[in-house]
Amino acid sequence: MSITCGVPQGSVLGHLFFLIYINAITQTSSFNTTMFADDINLHMSPSNVKTLQRKVKDEIQNIDRWMRANKLSINYNKTSYIILNGPKGDTAIFNNSINRHQICAKMT
Repeated sequence: MSITCGVPQGSVLGHLFFLIYINAITQTSSFNTTMFADDINLHMSPSNVKTLQRKVKDEIQNIDRWMRANKLSINYNKTSYIILNGPKGDTAIFNNSINRHQICAKMT
């Protein structure tokens, strides 16, 4: 079967190509980025809740656009975000979606 994008699994250079490819995601968003293998942690520390809500929504959309443009996929079942030291109470204001898949915040 012919391959139109990406590299075949098990190839010698596949891991290197993936790392070169995925490292460009750090320039897509204003999230601070921590990467390990094929896992990415995105984090930010805005000064207030309204800014956090707006920035998370905008940056998630930026990441989704970049992923689709680069023919990569997000595992929606493993995607979530957590708000540390956030306001107590209703977490609904932090609910977002990626490509029509609901992504909910976890409050601490």
